[in-house]
Amino acid sequence: MNIPVKRGMVLRHQGRLYFVEDVVEHHSGKQRPTYHIMLRDALDNRHVQRTLDELGAIEAVTYGYRMLQFLYRSAEAWVFMD
Repeated sequence: MNIPVKRGMVLRHQGRLYFVEDVVEHHSGKQRPTYHIMLRDALDNRHVQRTLDELGAIEAVTYGYRMLQFLYRSAEAWVFMD
């Protein structure tokens, strides 16, 4: 699916979630433009740079923020209240 990639978007690529940090468009003569995209991994905060041709299939992810209150931590989970 071809979607316009913008700064601040959240994408799913190769099964991982990424935040789009920066998008740069390079024009070279009569060839079509090349897009260089700087991504930040949502899990480990690692930066990754890709070109649009290299990305292949990408998927935009809808997300939202909610204010939560931390209650306690159990053996294998954290418990929050909204």
